[in-house]
Amino acid sequence: MASPTQGRAALAFLAGGVAFWLLNGWLKRRGGSGAQYAGMLLDFFPEALLLGASGASDPRLATLLALLIAVQNMPEGFAAYQELRSGGMRQPRLWTLLLLTPLVGPGAAWLGESFFSTHEHALAGITLFCSGGILYLIFEDIAPAAHLEHRDYPALGAVSGFLVGIVGTMV
Repeated sequence: MASPTQGRAALAFLAGGVAFWLLNGWLKRRGGSGAQYAGMLLDFFPEALLLGASGASDPRLATLLALLIAVQNMPEGFAAYQELRSGGMRQPRLWTLLLLTPLVGPGAAWLGESFFSTHEHALAGITLFCSGGILYLIFEDIAPAAHLEHRDYPALGAVSGFLVGIVGTMV
């Protein structure tokens, strides 16, 4: 039988997948692009939270994480730029958005260091929520062969499949 903590973990993961299914549908109805950008932020925010939380206990680990985050997020930033640019976003707005985006990192790291370093369950919940969203976006937007034209249920199915694996491992 699953514990209440395991149930909350599964719910957080599923909520992330469903939230980004809804966000992606909203973006499509607006006719705009932005899934890559949303995915980049969805990846960057929990990384920065974890960076701040780990920096409170191990500054050397925080330095290594900061380097890994920077290197790994550069290709994501480029892909997001290309998607927004090809989606018709005008250059001044695009550059403003992309120049303000790195400010998310210090804010999230501060939250991680000042609050989440002592609230591991909340940090885990946020990370699981973002993981569910990232997985949905990978199967919906990044792995185009994995979905049907105008059908986003297979990507939500991938989230459900991973959720079964997570719950199975916890139980």
